[in-house]
Amino acid sequence: MKRLLLAAGALLALSGCVNAKFVTARTWVGGDTLYVAYTDWNKGVFSSTYDAKVLRCNRQPNNALTCTDEAQLNAMLNEGNTDASAPAAK
Repeated sequence: MKRLLLAAGALLALSGCVNAKFVTARTWVGGDTLYVAYTDWNKGVFSSTYDAKVLRCNRQPNNALTCTDEAQLNAMLNEGNTDASAPAAK
């Protein structure tokens, strides 16, 4: 019994948590706006969640990008998703 508990504890310690982002699409609109669609995946010890998200990035005069989340679009993308980490917008 002691070995079983030790093995279970070691398995939980090794499984850990994983946070990953996977880019699923990106496209330039015009010459100065970039849209990036990605999946944000969070794995815990006993569960995993994912969210579909979109970033809008605007090109600055020095060619740097400033990006913001598309909050309304993200809420619509995850509406009805029981695995999403954030509650769906109503």
